[in-house]
Amino acid sequence: MKKLGPISLPQDHPQDYSRRLSVMLYQYLRDIAQQVNALIDDAATSGGGSGSTWTEAEIDFGSKPVYSASFTITDASIASTSQVVLLPSGKAATGRTADDWAWDGATFAVNTGSGSATCYAQFIPGPIVGKRKIQYSIGA
Repeated sequence: MKKLGPISLPQDHPQDYSRRLSVMLYQYLRDIAQQVNALIDDAATSGGGSGSTWTEAEIDFGSKPVYSASFTITDASIASTSQVVLLPSGKAATGRTADDWAWDGATFAVNTGSGSATCYAQFIPGPIVGKRKIQYSIGA
């Protein structure tokens, strides 16, 4: 996986307030980039980055717009001690377009059990409606 490149701050700000906000955003993005790069390094040294398997699933969030939802993934590979990473998939769900997730972001939390995982989603900015594809990877 490719690491994130350096983030630079433009020097031409018309107002001090705007500059302070830009500096805060720059520091935040720099910190996020460092955290992501640390995760990439960790995955590379632990062998987790090269052979991980991702499974795609289609979830129907219904016809009523929602800002949050929960759903269950059933997979025999999931154990109660598993670590599951869940991300939006860039592929189009049935009857949808591939750019759906470009307009609606999501954060996910996963609670694993034996043979399944309960997933909790918050949609930002939301709401969303209909089917979406997600992808998940199961770790030890």
